[in-house]
Amino acid sequence: MRRFLAWAGGVAGGLAAYRFLTRRPEPVTGPLPPPPPEPAPPEPELDPRAAELRAKLDATREPEPEPPAEETPEERRARIHERGRSAVEEMRRSE
Repeated sequence: MRRFLAWAGGVAGGLAAYRFLTRRPEPVTGPLPPPPPEPAPPEPELDPRAAELRAKLDATREPEPEPPAEETPEERRARIHERGRSAVEEMRRSE
């Protein structure tokens, strides 16, 4: 009889452990509390040298040539190829 009681107690304990481990969480009832407000992002500190660097960069940039208003694809291709050829020649001269 002791074996049966031990076996039955083991089965009952196993079932209780199984139910405890596989239970689903209870759904939340009622309204949820509002989330806490997010802090405002800090103001970026402007480096006084930034304007000076931007001015230097703008001065070193070459203005992009504007294509002619009425340009055919062949004329555009020839213009681009000529610009590429001149860049290659300039690189060859610098070597």
